[in-house]
Amino acid sequence: MGCFLLLFWTLLLGSLLLGQSVSPSPGAKALLALLGSAQGSSRSVLESSWNASQGDPCSGWIGVECSSLRQVVSVSLAYMDLQATIPAEFGLLTSLQTLNLSSANISSQIPPQLGNCTALTTLDLQHNQLIGKIPRELGNLVNLEELHLNHNFLSGGIPATLASCLKLQLLYISDNHLSGSIPAWIGKLQKLQEVRAGGNALTGSIPPEIGNCESLTILGFATNLLTGSIPSSIGRLTKLRSLYLHQNSLSGALPAELGNCTHLLELSLFENKLTGEIPYAYGRLENLEALWIWNNSLEGSIPPELGNCYNLVQLDIPQNLLDGPIPKELGKLKQLQYLDLSLNRLTGSIPVELSNCTFLVDIELQSNDLSGSIPLELGRLEHLETLNVWDNELTGTIPATLGNCRQLFRIDLSSNQLSGPLPKEIFQLENIMYLNLFANQLVGPIPEAIGQCLSLNRLRLQQNNMSGSIPESISKLPNLTYVELSGNRFTGSLPLAMGKVTSLQMLDLHGNKLSGSIPTTFGGLANLYKLDLSFNRLDGSIPPALGSLGDVVLLKLNDNRLTGSVPGELSGCSRLSLLDLGGNRLAGSIPPSLGTMTSLQMGLNLSFNQLQGPIPKEFLHLSRLESLDLSHNNLTGTLAPLSTLGLSYLNVSFNNFKGPLPDSPVFRNMTPTAYVGNPGLCGNGESTACSASEQRSRKSSHTRRSLIAAILGLGMGLMILLGALICVVSSSRRNASREWDHEQDPPGSWKLTTFQRLNFALTDVLENLVSSNVIGRGSSGTVYKCAMPNGEVLAVKSLWMTTKGESSSGIPFELEVDTLSQIRHRNILRLLGYCTNQDTMLLLYEFMPNGSLADLLLEQKSLDWTVRYNIALGAAEGLAYLHHDSVPPIVHRDIKSTNILIDSQLEARIADFGVAKLMDVSRSAKTVSRIAGSYGYIAPEYGYTLKITTKNDVYAFGVVLLEILTNKRAVEHEFGEGVDLVKWIREQLKTSASAVEVLEPRMQGMPDPEVQEMLQVLGIALLCTNSKPSGRPTMREVVVLLREVKHTSEESSALKVSTPVIASQKSSHSEVLEVSSV
Repeated sequence: MGCFLLLFWTLLLGSLLLGQSVSPSPGAKALLALLGSAQGSSRSVLESSWNASQGDPCSGWIGVECSSLRQVVSVSLAYMDLQATIPAEFGLLTSLQTLNLSSANISSQIPPQLGNCTALTTLDLQHNQLIGKIPRELGNLVNLEELHLNHNFLSGGIPATLASCLKLQLLYISDNHLSGSIPAWIGKLQKLQEVRAGGNALTGSIPPEIGNCESLTILGFATNLLTGSIPSSIGRLTKLRSLYLHQNSLSGALPAELGNCTHLLELSLFENKLTGEIPYAYGRLENLEALWIWNNSLEGSIPPELGNCYNLVQLDIPQNLLDGPIPKELGKLKQLQYLDLSLNRLTGSIPVELSNCTFLVDIELQSNDLSGSIPLELGRLEHLETLNVWDNELTGTIPATLGNCRQLFRIDLSSNQLSGPLPKEIFQLENIMYLNLFANQLVGPIPEAIGQCLSLNRLRLQQNNMSGSIPESISKLPNLTYVELSGNRFTGSLPLAMGKVTSLQMLDLHGNKLSGSIPTTFGGLANLYKLDLSFNRLDGSIPPALGSLGDVVLLKLNDNRLTGSVPGELSGCSRLSLLDLGGNRLAGSIPPSLGTMTSLQMGLNLSFNQLQGPIPKEFLHLSRLESLDLSHNNLTGTLAPLSTLGLSYLNVSFNNFKGPLPDSPVFRNMTPTAYVGNPGLCGNGESTACSASEQRSRKSSHTRRSLIAAILGLGMGLMILLGALICVVSSSRRNASREWDHEQDPPGSWKLTTFQRLNFALTDVLENLVSSNVIGRGSSGTVYKCAMPNGEVLAVKSLWMTTKGESSSGIPFELEVDTLSQIRHRNILRLLGYCTNQDTMLLLYEFMPNGSLADLLLEQKSLDWTVRYNIALGAAEGLAYLHHDSVPPIVHRDIKSTNILIDSQLEARIADFGVAKLMDVSRSAKTVSRIAGSYGYIAPEYGYTLKITTKNDVYAFGVVLLEILTNKRAVEHEFGEGVDLVKWIREQLKTSASAVEVLEPRMQGMPDPEVQEMLQVLGIALLCTNSKPSGRPTMREVVVLLREVKHTSEESSALKVSTPVIASQKSSHSEVLEVSSV
């Protein structure tokens, strides 16, 4: 019996010991569960340390600390690549005090079981991919001091249970998708020291109870959707060092009580809707280093008391409605480095006392109403890099003392009333890159010392009263790209050595009194795209070497005293769009080689010279040319070489032409003033009748041409119509009844990819895909307006795909979209993300509240010319970015007015870029691609080449310009069968006495300068819609041409050049349209 009992107890003890060795502790169980879910590169590191067979995490496991009782009290795996989920088993770690999984690639919800870890003092899960809501069970963590949940994808509201965490000191929940309001119970957490909740979608107002958290040092609610006023109770937070409330919709006045927060270092309130005055009490913030209140609606004057903020480094309050003077007390800010008071209504002078701020780096005072002189004492600012005081009413001279500011690289004093000479000391600044002094009243010469500014990039002195010669030393500047000296009184000859400045891209010297000949060395300016020497007193011959300017687009030598012949070598300017040689004393014949310059588009002006001989037959090749002026010469022969040109403006008056006027559209609709002074001409209303044989010849030729054109047009129309019909039928069958089905398409079957932090979940998008939310349909899919629970509104485009394939190059569909997501331009609609399942792709875009350009035009909204022009220019810049700056380049393939969306600031945003390509990628390689474009916007050549190039986009953009000008759609019933807007416009121009008649009637009554600008844009539209692709400009050239029409705000000068793109047929040489300078 005794032996039996001994055996029994031995077996029992052995089994107990065996059970203890194989059953892991709660700590081991939790950690091994985490390890089991890990898929990242750090898994192997943990496996080598976390020995499951031992079952004891207190035996040296990496990242684990234990108490003396061998209980896990700390798990710290920060910055490891775990790619894991937080297991529910972590709730077993009841002694855990610190859990740090920050930046560990965790992608799960926060398990509510963490609420069982009541000993926790630090919970750090920041910088992961956590989703779902913050568990209410975290309110059980009554010992919690630090909660770091920032930079995740958490949603929902801030749980009310956190009010129980009375020991909480750090609350970091920024950069998530949290919504709802800031709870009033936050005032109970009186030990809070830092709250960071920015970058969410929090709504409502800031609760006044926040003032009870008197231990706060950092309070951040920036970049949310907060409204209401800033509570005055924040003034009780006397320990506060940083207050971040920027980029909300806060309104009301700035609370004066903030002046009690004397420990404040940073006060950031920019981009809100704050009103009222800046409280003088802020002068008590002696420790303040940064004050950012820009882009609000603050009024009143700048309080002098701000001068008591002795530690201020940045004072940034532009874009408000502030008035009154700049307080001289700001001169007491000895630490100030950045001062920006621009875009206000400030008056008075620039205070001399600013020179006491000897650490100033940047002074921005532009766009105010400042007067008086620029203080000499600013020369003491030896750290100054930028001085912007343009667009004011400043007078006096430019202080020579600025030459002491050795770090200056940008000086912009333009658009003031400054007078006197340029101080030579300015040109001793070795770092100066941008010197903008235009639109003043400066006099005297350019100092020879300019040759010392080796960093100078832009020299803009136009619209002054400067005189003297252009110094030879300017040729020593190797980085010079823009020289604008027009509208002055410069004399003397052009510097020979300037031809060595090969970096030059623009040289504009027009409107001076320059004399002598044009240096042959100018032919070496290989990068020049604009050369304007017009309206001077230049003589001698035109150097043939100018034909070497391969990149020049605008060449203007008109209104000088040039003699000799027109050099045929100019045909070497292969990109030339505008050549103006009018108003000179040129003789001889027109060189035939000019007829080979197929790049000529904007115009060719040879008027008011002494040219002889016939028009070269090679002029038949100038198919792109829109404006031709040969008037006031001694030309002879017939006008037959011009018979086939599609000109919008032609003037051949006062020559010696003879014979019949060609029976072509441009001649049939010419007014007599365009060919008066040619006694030998006959027909078309001339008193001299043509012979019967001449009339028969003209009629036969016209009939043959009409028949050929009709046959080609009919064939083209049938091809496009057939292709469009096939596409629409196929698309309608494919896209029918595609709303989201919860049962057939559960959320788990979808994949969401985002390109920025989004404040909503995938299901929020899917639930909006119902027919009542459809705002547009097209051959590529359906567009839905989707309102998210947080108030955000998206435009979701559903693309229907037959297969989830690859491009012809083997690039997966998702990678094609990722490429599109890299596009970042202010005039291109931003792609926020996309969702995919087996047969559908959803593209997520920003929602544009003003709809499309087509909507605005259709609703007959009163869009003034400036708005229309800005929309056109913005769309052109966006499209040029896709063509020329995107890597790889992107052809839009469906430019139209419905794909140009308008944001809240009436700026253009190009939409659907790349969608046509995506549709082709999604199809099998054996499937024929859909038609590229929409009817009325399709370039003529596409019907027979089926090739897609950037010139297709250019043509479509030209149609959009015509829509903007006429307020007519690309295809209208009134045009007649088979006639689109382009054909209708060209017919109207042939039959109208003035091009003005094709503009929208409301636009015709606008001031003459604006009407002239519209005509310039009309000419650009006609260039873009040239029937031949080679005759169309690139989009980069279109942007240049549009900027020529009117300066943007940055290029605000009023320089003019003098050759028309398109004009009324009644214009004379002295009344030609003007194009603003780039």
